[in-house]
Amino acid sequence: MSLLTIRIMNLVLPLYFKVTCKNEKHRVNGLLHSEDKIIVSLTSFPARIGKVWLTIESLMRQKMKPDMIILWLSKEQFKDIESLPKRLCDLRERGLIIKFKDDDIKSYKKYHYTIEEYPDATIILADDDFIYDTDLVSSLMQVHKEEPNVICARYGYRMKWDSNGQISSYLSWEMIKRATPASSKVFFGSGGGTLFTRTMMYTDLHNIKLARELCPTADDIYLNAMARLNSTKIRFVPGKYVLASLSIENNETLASTNIGTECQNDIQIKKLNNYYFSKVNKVVF
Repeated sequence: MSLLTIRIMNLVLPLYFKVTCKNEKHRVNGLLHSEDKIIVSLTSFPARIGKVWLTIESLMRQKMKPDMIILWLSKEQFKDIESLPKRLCDLRERGLIIKFKDDDIKSYKKYHYTIEEYPDATIILADDDFIYDTDLVSSLMQVHKEEPNVICARYGYRMKWDSNGQISSYLSWEMIKRATPASSKVFFGSGGGTLFTRTMMYTDLHNIKLARELCPTADDIYLNAMARLNSTKIRFVPGKYVLASLSIENNETLASTNIGTECQNDIQIKKLNNYYFSKVNKVVF
């Protein structure tokens, strides 16, 4: 999207959300006990906590409602509910679930605890600095029903390898802008809207100590590795979607670290390849 459009959305949408938040259709159940829940899962941290309510508002307004929206927070950063912005806390009345955990496992909070507590759920990952269009859940679920054993994503890259079969730099990968058939040669960005289940991933998905050792700032690289080790393909869903970034003063992003002068993504991919080659004789990427 153009910067002008994003700026306009950042001005208009907060006002629109405030005016229309009382509408009964802008809520989720949050208390369903079905075994096959659809859960939108995300995390946040102090620099973004004042704006994350906008992300969650956009998730509340999906055409196809998830069963639950869970926001995972660290007690190292937030003491309790009273320490959070009122507008965020008010969303609990409309179905938002906020859960606190003792440790701060950074961006891995986004999926790890949801899988622990709801191992049979269909999980949709979201980031805390975007406003999502109303088709997020429905577009992913439509493809999931067509191919229930592939990961469904709406944002990512086509990977490249050199003539020797070595993975090329992350910086050279091509962004995917259209639907693709299921493939093992693509890479999903975890926060753009990605659907998966626990069974699609390799068993080390639960090994957060290993994840943080190999990929301290790149949960998406670790998740893609778990998919590749499990031979799970990835499919990008059709359609043109609005993914507007929130205007956050002094915003801290992993991208600024991971694709900076010394590309940390390349370093973390290499660490993964070396580890799993020595462990199971497999080159992950």
